[in-house]
Amino acid sequence: MSEYLQDRNAGNAGDYLKHLLLLQLIKTVLNDYPDRSIAYIESHAGAGLYNLKEIHWKNRHKYRKLVCGDEEQWATFDRLNPLKDMQYFGSFMLAGKLLSGDKKRNLKIVIHEKDEDVVLRIKDCVSELSPDIEGESNPDIIKGEIVELKRVGFDIIICLIDPYFQEGRKDKVWCEMLTYDEPGCFMLMFDTWNLQHAPHCLEEMLIRSIQYQIRGYAIYGNKQSKNILVNIK
Repeated sequence: MSEYLQDRNAGNAGDYLKHLLLLQLIKTVLNDYPDRSIAYIESHAGAGLYNLKEIHWKNRHKYRKLVCGDEEQWATFDRLNPLKDMQYFGSFMLAGKLLSGDKKRNLKIVIHEKDEDVVLRIKDCVSELSPDIEGESNPDIIKGEIVELKRVGFDIIICLIDPYFQEGRKDKVWCEMLTYDEPGCFMLMFDTWNLQHAPHCLEEMLIRSIQYQIRGYAIYGNKQSKNILVNIK
């Protein structure tokens, strides 16, 4: 198998930005909605656990300072992702580890990954989370999952839209998810400025962008996530 795209990018500056904000969002939701059933959906899961490239290992402290210089903000990240032996947990592993810490709460995790070799890697590292692993992912599929999860009793949905970045590929199809404002559905979308090429989309759908001086990376949220994102320093 050729080198997996996310293996090259794991633990880069964008990951630190994405994961800090994702964990802050989840912590806020857990605090604001005690005892509510929660489902977590991820549109493009990746392998869940990565061996960092040397350049990302060497620059790990630089990356986090670019994102946020307040070390207290990193306490949850450090607890869940200790970076032992140059290994780095991906988004759904961090989210799942944080959410599963509340044993009294009904929890479901759904991740999308269609690469069969990567799915095998996922199964090697998620025994404590037991996520549902789905294949193909598109906005209609994700919205259908949200509707079904709500129907079966999950009050709160946290959804990370994180399309794989490839040069020249447009992922603006995912823009519509930023207007999906089902009550109790917290949506984050991570992007590498592809959306700049779709201004008609941005004018109507961009709620909040956080850059933290990292050129090329941004987090966007729907209205449910807006106030939480705005308050993260």
